[in-house]
Amino acid sequence: MKTKELVDRIAAITGESKKETKAMLTATAATMKELLLEGHKLVFSGFGAFEMIERKARAGVNPKTLEKLTIPARKAVKFKASKKLKNLLN
Repeated sequence: MKTKELVDRIAAITGESKKETKAMLTATAATMKELLLEGHKLVFSGFGAFEMIERKARAGVNPKTLEKLTIPARKAVKFKASKKLKNLLN
């Protein structure tokens, strides 16, 4: 689903204009990015939690050439679904 489709759905549910809904969604995403970069864990009850993790450097292999290489350390976002969401999906 693209941002426009999400904005359309949220606007239909809330009754707000699409312009206002897009502004709120954009502000929410920007705030979430900032908080994750600051090291905060974002928890949405009944949905799940987002958390920034640091992955260590590790050894890897290029599947084409079978050449060994080092995959550098990096940061990633981890999402863990809540029990309630997991139960809805299964």
